[in-house]
Amino acid sequence: MQNPLVNHRSQTHIADHAVVIGASVAGLLAARVLADYFQRVTVLERDTLPDQPELRSGVPQAHHLHVLLRRGQQSLNQFFPHFEEALDAAGVPTMNWLDEARVLGVSGWLSQTNLGFSTRSCGRALLEWVIRQQLATYPNITFQDNSQIDGLLADESKSRITGLQIRYRRGAGESAGQKDTLNADFVVDASGRGSHTPEWLEALGFGKPEETTVNSFLGYASRIYKTLSQPVDWKAMNIPARAPEGTRGGVLSVIENNRWMLTLFGYVRDYPPTEEAGFVEFAQSLPTPLIYEAIKDGEPETEIFGYQRTANCAHHYERMARFPEHFAVMGDAACCFNPVYGQGMTISALGAETLDTCLRSASDLEGLGKRFQQQLAKSNTLPWLLATGADLRYSATEGKRPPRTSQLAQTYLSHLQDIMPENIEAAEAFVRVMNLMERPTTLFRPSLFVPVVKHMLLGNNKATTTSDS
Repeated sequence: MQNPLVNHRSQTHIADHAVVIGASVAGLLAARVLADYFQRVTVLERDTLPDQPELRSGVPQAHHLHVLLRRGQQSLNQFFPHFEEALDAAGVPTMNWLDEARVLGVSGWLSQTNLGFSTRSCGRALLEWVIRQQLATYPNITFQDNSQIDGLLADESKSRITGLQIRYRRGAGESAGQKDTLNADFVVDASGRGSHTPEWLEALGFGKPEETTVNSFLGYASRIYKTLSQPVDWKAMNIPARAPEGTRGGVLSVIENNRWMLTLFGYVRDYPPTEEAGFVEFAQSLPTPLIYEAIKDGEPETEIFGYQRTANCAHHYERMARFPEHFAVMGDAACCFNPVYGQGMTISALGAETLDTCLRSASDLEGLGKRFQQQLAKSNTLPWLLATGADLRYSATEGKRPPRTSQLAQTYLSHLQDIMPENIEAAEAFVRVMNLMERPTTLFRPSLFVPVVKHMLLGNNKATTTSDS
């Protein structure tokens, strides 16, 4: 890992003013990087930014479980040297893998063995608030909320982005309803899945980027509990869906301040209900009754929230024949993933690292945006393969099917997961890859390849264990 800088840079800034669209995790981390290279950084957000960790209407997925994968945690620790202390102060728990987690594999429970690393799980609103508090120490970063972006501004030759068209929303005081322009030397779109950059670029004559979409039609529903039915000796329970026949799964995890969040999910439109009886019945229908037993007599804190906008979608800005100068797109605005795999925030951190690397080697802004999009596309390759590979296990998934070699790899991975309950090396390797700590090629090393191929040849498909043993 190439460590991002953790202190303000002493060198001359590359330009005066950078603007970030969106105060998402991706936008906040983009601002962190840009603050080292520009005199001023302005973060524009269409919502009202709360003074406390509160949910925003523009982030509907914030009602659901968010996990900061180990690789993302390492990145944020480098960007913010006091990040872990801030999470501790906010009551965010640490979960050690795998001894504090119960994970149901294809053929049984994974061994609760200490793998030597931990992750954090908390509410999205809390994590964004913690990051905003960290950014408050940067005097050259300014937040401007209640600002709706209506379009990009370009120079006369329509080759370079020079700023933005802004419309102030309710909550902006006397400015509400007014339109304005904001000049910038560099603009980063981190506005998420709802990004309008494709339309904005088309309006300026650049055309739209190609798109690749893989959609397994997954939906999920979540609720926070103050207490569970009874004490448990774990901090998280993960019950994945048994593809390709099984469509239902769920994750129950402790979050900040000793509360619990349950997220139930279903593939191929087998959506979990958001009404009480249906939600509980869905939990009871999982391959093991343990999550149901943990929450059936628990004390809910919130209502049940649903979400179904989960398709993987890559906007291929790196392939555009013409891409505007002084502009970049990152986070979900560039490439969004099925949220059920918990990759989003970590991918945003990796994107910020990529932006830092590109800026560090640049003497000016010319060509920076295109170079960044190319490097970002490479960085997103691994998580894209992980997410879409899992989704494509279902025949009803819409999207381009992988080549034959990828299908063989998926068969191999299915058998690797089958041996994980009895092979701790396989379990550790798989968990490390899913946390983006290792590349998938590590799953094919000889010490794993031999037992997996042996399992494949023997056709040793064990029945899934659903007991609590």
